[in-house]
Amino acid sequence: MESSWKASKMTPSHRSASQLWAIARRKLFTRREPRSSEHDYLQHRSFNSISSSSFSEHTDGFYKYSLEVLQQSDEEYRDTVESMGLRFSDSTGMSYTSARTAPAEFPFSPYAVGAVEWNTVTGYLKNLDDAQGYDVSSWRDSVLAVYVKVYTVAKVVFMCFIHYGVELDGFQGGLMVCIRDAEDAIASKKIAPLVECVEKLYHALYARLMMELVMVDLCSCFSIEVTRVSSHNNFMLPEPRHLYNIFLTCKQILDSPTVCKIFNKESVRNYQATFVHRAVAKVNSMPFALDDLIGYRRFTLGIIDNPDSSFRQKWAGSGLIYHMPPPKVLIVHSERYMSFTPRNTYQFMIPQQPLPFIQRHNVDPAFTERARTSDHRQAALAMLEGKTVGVLRNQGTMQQLIEYTKRRKCVCQSACSCGQDCTQDPDRLCPCAELNMILLLSQVNANRGTLGIRDRCTVLSKAVFQELSSIREDVDVFVIGLALNRAVRIFGEEMQKELFAGII
Repeated sequence: MESSWKASKMTPSHRSASQLWAIARRKLFTRREPRSSEHDYLQHRSFNSISSSSFSEHTDGFYKYSLEVLQQSDEEYRDTVESMGLRFSDSTGMSYTSARTAPAEFPFSPYAVGAVEWNTVTGYLKNLDDAQGYDVSSWRDSVLAVYVKVYTVAKVVFMCFIHYGVELDGFQGGLMVCIRDAEDAIASKKIAPLVECVEKLYHALYARLMMELVMVDLCSCFSIEVTRVSSHNNFMLPEPRHLYNIFLTCKQILDSPTVCKIFNKESVRNYQATFVHRAVAKVNSMPFALDDLIGYRRFTLGIIDNPDSSFRQKWAGSGLIYHMPPPKVLIVHSERYMSFTPRNTYQFMIPQQPLPFIQRHNVDPAFTERARTSDHRQAALAMLEGKTVGVLRNQGTMQQLIEYTKRRKCVCQSACSCGQDCTQDPDRLCPCAELNMILLLSQVNANRGTLGIRDRCTVLSKAVFQELSSIREDVDVFVIGLALNRAVRIFGEEMQKELFAGII
């Protein structure tokens, strides 16, 4: 019996457990042909197959059912994506460009200054503007995101030039011309002109900002022990060292990899060379006296001529994109940053915007007394909690902040230089009331108003520059960055208002 059992065990008709499982699967899941002849799957044969027909895990019924579900989901996903103006290749490559391609040769990454795929020479931009039936809003939005950052910094820096009365670069290709071209391009439906304006504005702004950083740094070496205090009708310009931090924060925004991918050094150097050439011609046409009233010129000349000074070591080293101009140009241009009050040279360029301030002689005396009592109570509560009265009021609604500002009451954050004074003197008229009113109204108004985009942004840039100037010098530079980021958001909202008004 045992021998016969062994013999039967070794017969070819005996089927292993794996073979029996294969038979069961074949009976339960009938084979079906693939949906497409394009898919030719490999057949994995068993070495002890019970028949000449092969069995494949890729062709059993359960697998084919799963494959159909996945293919159907994939087709639905492709239809959704193609409706957005994109298509997917059938390639299995791991790269982004092979997996996700546009209906034409479109840029395959978000816009940044200097990005190769966004260069006008490549033709990608032309494909975007010539696209028919495809939604290219995502590409345009990526350009607008960089545009708003560069434009905001440019307007704030330019407003600083207006306040200090420095050169505005009105020549062809200068900063002022590039800003105006960018403002005109925002209304364009084409993406290529907008990209071209951003590229020109970025490099003109960067070149000029680097030069002014040097001027302000030189001016900060000379100190005057005079305290600058602003009143409600007299704005005081910031100290040179504080202005240096403002410019440095602006530069950090421009240095962000999301803003600039490839920096064009040649363009920046050409701009600086043009500026220095014009500055030398202008300085040489004016009389120059080395001895001035406070001794600034002779003091700074000693710093410039000393190769061991920290100023020379910082700005005259090798590898810098900045080339130091002649000493006379440095002295004349840097001494303008010693001003205490705004110069009137270019103030006419700032449009006047009527603001809804309450005039005291038009207010009911009973209301004035109630408001005064409330102000004193808020100031007392703020001092008890170790806050400024502006921080306490910022816990309210936007409309409440506007009502406080209408009475020229402080709604500033604790980093503002007026915070402690307005808290200790509740009857004080806040020197920041005008800039706060401009910023608040810009955030609550859904429409663009009567002013054009250029004038609105000029008024906004004045408020932003004055806000940055009012930040206490003992506060971390990070606070300046937060204020600039908020300014970028506000400018972006103004651009959206302008674009929306152009649609309706």
